[in-house]
Amino acid sequence: MTPKIRSAQVGYTSEWALAKLFSALQESQVKEQFELSYLCGREGSESEAFIRLENMIKKGLKNPHGNWRGSQRMAEIESTIELMESFYLKKARYVPINGDQTLPKEVYQNSDAIIIFSRNTSHLGYLSDALNHQKHILCEKPLVTLLDERGRPDDAQLKELEIILQDANPKLTVMDSEHYSYKKASLMFYEHQENILRGRKIKRVEGCLKEIDDPEHARTKALLSPSNGTGLLLDTGVHLQTFITYLGGEIEVEKSEYGIYPGYFVDTYDKVKFHITGESFTKDAQGEFVVAKFIDRLQKPEKEESKYLKLFLKNDTEIEINFKDNKVIERNPKQGEVDYSFFRYPLHKNEYVNILGHFYESIQLQKKPLTDARNSLKTLQVLYQMYTHNRKEIQPYGIQPSPTPPTLTPSPSASSAAIRGGLK
Repeated sequence: MTPKIRSAQVGYTSEWALAKLFSALQESQVKEQFELSYLCGREGSESEAFIRLENMIKKGLKNPHGNWRGSQRMAEIESTIELMESFYLKKARYVPINGDQTLPKEVYQNSDAIIIFSRNTSHLGYLSDALNHQKHILCEKPLVTLLDERGRPDDAQLKELEIILQDANPKLTVMDSEHYSYKKASLMFYEHQENILRGRKIKRVEGCLKEIDDPEHARTKALLSPSNGTGLLLDTGVHLQTFITYLGGEIEVEKSEYGIYPGYFVDTYDKVKFHITGESFTKDAQGEFVVAKFIDRLQKPEKEESKYLKLFLKNDTEIEINFKDNKVIERNPKQGEVDYSFFRYPLHKNEYVNILGHFYESIQLQKKPLTDARNSLKTLQVLYQMYTHNRKEIQPYGIQPSPTPPTLTPSPSASSAAIRGGLK
């Protein structure tokens, strides 16, 4: 029997970790692959961590279903209870993190892999330290930030990541947990890409991720803020750009528009047009991405979320990867529709079950993962270009921004130490 991969978790109280990652670790097939050995956080002791989890449960139970992201609330509560049980039964040991984005020696001595779910600005520090200790890594997206503490584009972490990956042991799996790539529709397309495209070139790409959200919610404000180093193009646009990178596409930005919702200081609306080159694309291939939050507050409000990527081929054929319905559909005006969703693939509704499965397989077989960090580096480099090239501010929302947010213009690179933060 193949031994389990002993993992250490950095950051254990974020919504995404509690609602998705820890739920995935409880699935039977994942339990056979991974053993959660350590939980690492800011609390000074295991008893303090236990109290924090207990308080989180009490807070969650006051409004367990809520009117915003309520479907995840119970999953968060259940995961929190399971973590407390792990402490109580000594299944996992809690250890405080060091103050410099490194982990205690015992964690590295008794772990095979490090799972990083800390604050965005601290991903790079933990990633670098884990690689220095020759550990496999699964890191929450984005691997690094692209904005400074004023909300301006900054590529200091991006450049440092490039150097770190160049020097990294190629036998180590360093994987980005960019979760849209592990949705059912995405995996169906990736697994059967040759059968779907059949050598046909892509002449246009259209990506759209528009979401209804609560602009007053503390979680949303914390996520889309200069202190988190993340605007919407990095937080959400990364899902669309990852597909272009995977298909081998090289992008040259034509123009980029952005808008900022009142009270926010980073982009909450982005529209980018670009040219694409690469073997999978025609010589004159074009693309456009639109990502937006708070679409019910636009000047022309929208009531339905849109989450899709469309590939237009030379013969008037359209292939839609629909993330909401988890379908891959081919449409042709003469031949009608073909639904590729019948392709069989071991998929789970929780993307992190699929992510952890790929992570395990990559480690055991020394196989390059779907979201390999080096591919993610290319994606982030393109996103930085989108943040800096021919960028124009617009007013997409019905309410005029107040106070006036800073203009998103390139800034000199700050030192990585200055833009690194603590845990979520």
